[in-house]
Amino acid sequence: MVTGGCLDVGGRTGETESEVATAPETTAEPPTVSGTERATARNAPPEYDCSAASRPEPASPTGENADALRPVAYPTRPDSFADSDRGTEYIEAYERAYRHNELVADRGSSLVAHSLSLRDARPYGAPDGAAVVRLTYTYTEVVSHSDGYVAGDSPQIIVTYYADESVVIRTPPLRSSDAPDGLVPDPWNSGRPVECFE
Repeated sequence: MVTGGCLDVGGRTGETESEVATAPETTAEPPTVSGTERATARNAPPEYDCSAASRPEPASPTGENADALRPVAYPTRPDSFADSDRGTEYIEAYERAYRHNELVADRGSSLVAHSLSLRDARPYGAPDGAAVVRLTYTYTEVVSHSDGYVAGDSPQIIVTYYADESVVIRTPPLRSSDAPDGLVPDPWNSGRPVECFE
């Protein structure tokens, strides 16, 4: 039996979210990739501390549920962020892995299905050799219970990344039905390092 309902998805790694779930959609529209937005001129990366870098890296679930989803690998950093399309693709892949692994960490062996529907991937002005991209998306999940399955989807999520050859920085997600004007959320104001490179 598959039912729709509210899924408590708060208390996740490094962020606080409370999302209301409804029946998931079975199709996903292709993302809208907008032209580069001109943010306030910034010539240096956000300040960050690599010792605080953190991202979901769960172990594979244990138990008898053979359908449980397993963690996925994070994407390999491109050699250069000079090509804005490559930077956008990398950041999109990074958030897909981040969200997937966060759900695996939260749900464990009860998570049996998950998908992410990207609504918008918007590049912003960035320092040389860096990429700044804001993603807007929703996601679905299916969780198994003793009496069947609960399926649900998230509200609209907005998250911004800064990435260069040294670091990947992610903002806490914003839940909003409307995309805000300008660079919101802003990785210079609220970004947190999720990965540092030597």
